[in-house]
Amino acid sequence: METNISRRNLIKGGAAFAAAATLLGASACSPRKDAENAPAAKSDLPADLRASDFKYSVVETDPITSFASEETYDIVVVGAGCAGVPAVLTAVEEGATVACLQKEATVAANGNGCSFVVKEASNWSGIARWRSDWAKLSDWRINPALVQY
Repeated sequence: METNISRRNLIKGGAAFAAAATLLGASACSPRKDAENAPAAKSDLPADLRASDFKYSVVETDPITSFASEETYDIVVVGAGCAGVPAVLTAVEEGATVACLQKEATVAANGNGCSFVVKEASNWSGIARWRSDWAKLSDWRINPALVQY
């Protein structure tokens, strides 16, 4: 059965959903008083951080005291992704000295894909091949459930 939804009803439904989500979110934000939510012991951390935020983190909370070298750049770009790489290239083309900080050993942008599966024209092995190729192009850093969806 096919149902047509008017733009007005779609907007009204979206507004009602947003209001309900806001109310549910606000009700779930009551403060907790357990030890896990106690502020981090370090006084130099922002007040909204908790000790539990760093339990399984690779973040170092101790201050950095020694430096291998000091560098000076006109622009520092954080992330060599879909926005970072063009920002670096544009800045270099304009004559700026640029440093690009990337958490991975290689540049890997997952947002550059423009690919999809036409299910009516594909079989299960073709879809599996596409998923495998997409995962490889993304350095295996994909959410399989999202790709399956």
